[in-house]
Amino acid sequence: MASTEWPLIIFTILTQMAVGTYIVLVILRSLLSKKIDPQTAVKLTNFGLLAVGPIMAISLLISLFHLGSPAIAFYSIANLGSSWLSREIFFSGVFFFLWIITYYFNSKNKSGNALNWITAIIGLLAIFSMSSIYSSSIMPAWMAADTFISFFGTTFVLGMIASAATIGFSAKGEKLQEATVSLLQRISLLTLAVIVLQLIFLPQYLSGLSGGGQAGQTSAQLLSATYSFPMILHWLLTVVGAALVTYVLYKKGPEKLMTLPASTIYLAFIIVLVGEFVGRYLFYAIAVPISFG
Repeated sequence: MASTEWPLIIFTILTQMAVGTYIVLVILRSLLSKKIDPQTAVKLTNFGLLAVGPIMAISLLISLFHLGSPAIAFYSIANLGSSWLSREIFFSGVFFFLWIITYYFNSKNKSGNALNWITAIIGLLAIFSMSSIYSSSIMPAWMAADTFISFFGTTFVLGMIASAATIGFSAKGEKLQEATVSLLQRISLLTLAVIVLQLIFLPQYLSGLSGGGQAGQTSAQLLSATYSFPMILHWLLTVVGAALVTYVLYKKGPEKLMTLPASTIYLAFIIVLVGEFVGRYLFYAIAVPISFG
């Protein structure tokens, strides 16, 4: 894999994590505001929503290392009607811009759900555009629906784990109400479900590569031989991290209040993040163009 792909690896992972975290926290804030007092809901989600901005800013800055210069990024937007790359840059930039607006109004308690949801939708459009860039390439390893499954899977898995970690940080060791713990438990189960869904599609993806042309077969051979260990490591870390969060959330006493084991959730987040970086490294490492050979 070329060293020039590292900015793309970091950009795609951080953007997906930022969008996923924003969406999950907006949902959590909305639900918690109906189950507990709105001020507590804001307190628990505020830090996570704040963190989305710096993560997205770093992601956009790193993307410039791949494009070469800000001027190239600016001119790329001119092809919105025909280029998925232009749409990716546009929607990523708009998502960051809307985050600035929504966070400002949220801090003043003046933002309604409509603005939050518009920002979330723009974020999803950024991920869709990002996925479409690769699925419309000449790389069989990227042309399958698995690219969308992988990118959106990473968006929600990292988003859900990061949301739990930021809530743990915001709680500062205080006991959480039963409604909050219940929502986090459901999120942890949903995280596992998203991972299982990706694993269900994995055999079909590998079979499609093996039954394709020479480029696809070469990608399949790379996965089964050269990169078999990183592939196993990717899924092992992702599953272990997500399972760890689920375990600690369900391992509680009979009391209705629960102190979130933040340090364990931080560890789980790091494990999943490393696993996703390994998976994204594989995504670029096995890409073989159709013209190969």
